[in-house]
Amino acid sequence: MNPDWLTAFDALYKVYFDGAFSNLAVNDAVRARSGCDAPFVRTFVKGTIARTVTLDYYIGRLVKRGVRGVKRRPLTVLRMGLYAIEYLDSVPDYAAVDLAVTLAGTVCKGEKGFVNAVLRSFLREKDRITDLSDISDETRRLSIQYGFPEPLVAMLAEQYGPDDAAKLMDGLNRPPALCIRVNTLKCSRDELIRLLQDAGFSAVPDPDTARGVYIAGGEVVGSQLYKDGYFTVQSSSSIRSIEALSPTPGAAVLDMCAAPGGKTAMMAEMMGDTGSVTACDIHEHRLGLIRATADRLGLTAIEPVLRDGTAYEDALRGAFDFVLCDVPCSGLGVISTKPEFRLTFDSASSDELSDLQFRILSNGYAYTKPGGRIMYSTCTINKAENERVTERFLLSEPGAHVVEKELCFPYNNKVGFYFCLIQKPDEQ
Repeated sequence: MNPDWLTAFDALYKVYFDGAFSNLAVNDAVRARSGCDAPFVRTFVKGTIARTVTLDYYIGRLVKRGVRGVKRRPLTVLRMGLYAIEYLDSVPDYAAVDLAVTLAGTVCKGEKGFVNAVLRSFLREKDRITDLSDISDETRRLSIQYGFPEPLVAMLAEQYGPDDAAKLMDGLNRPPALCIRVNTLKCSRDELIRLLQDAGFSAVPDPDTARGVYIAGGEVVGSQLYKDGYFTVQSSSSIRSIEALSPTPGAAVLDMCAAPGGKTAMMAEMMGDTGSVTACDIHEHRLGLIRATADRLGLTAIEPVLRDGTAYEDALRGAFDFVLCDVPCSGLGVISTKPEFRLTFDSASSDELSDLQFRILSNGYAYTKPGGRIMYSTCTINKAENERVTERFLLSEPGAHVVEKELCFPYNNKVGFYFCLIQKPDEQ
């Protein structure tokens, strides 16, 4: 049995039916089975998840009882086989069928013949099955074409128009190059690039930030440079937001929703590891992630604190020079790297989520000193969580002044990201 396919099956099953995050599911599956090609497994798993809506449409046209009539294990195998046929150039069609059928013989023995019949039918009728020209409903057609659930397509089309929605979905189907951020307390960006190149990686500066580096050529988080704290993984858009906030040495900083601590660490680095960065999270176990990040990067100014950002605490009022509200969100802007977010999208939860975000921003503003700055940010492209939250906030606080705001679209090596930097007025 091919270990790559078996490992990918294990990860996909956990994502589909146990609600696991794809990164964690892949990591766990790779650790549990030796001899697999981890980069291939990761690409295979994330690609299959990203195209699940499309693959299920194909299965629905091939199987009389439809997707809902297919048991979990053979359904997962069918999705893998169809994805390999349609999207994995490195796997010939005949090999994809053979590998999927062999996999079925291992994970769902009684379904081996069924899997073989469906995949071979797809090869025979591929042109007919994949032809979407007879689908008159635009939302339905775009959903199948780009692999996004119809409610998400409808929301994007309503907010941006059908043409721009299609462009957004196309961008979200193209994973950006990996971006890392130099730890400026260890070395300069140019020095880091030289060290990475000496270690065999391809590394170039991110033209949109002062600290970002685009990197390729291996598992960089396993490198000694990573372990020694020379850099951390962070998107270019996220780096841009913290550079805009620009916390100063010696400042008192509050990170309202800090885990796992990448932005927290960047603020501490920009401050020269002086002053204080109070890093809050609502979950006790996630405070350990913040501590681990700080320890790896050699930072001492960070203090992890268990705190619910939605619960106002009067003792914190006016206590901080800079406040970061990188709020919980739908994560639609990072679908390219976390494709499972498209499958869990729930349009009905937008109002509840935006209310939570508004409370965190309002509390963070109260905790900001007069004359201080607060940053609101998300990794989504849903206007209900972005512009509408900050517009609602500004109506509630007419003295607040927007210094800078930006919506980063998921094109040109960017993830979808929104930030709004707000200045609190001096006391009158």
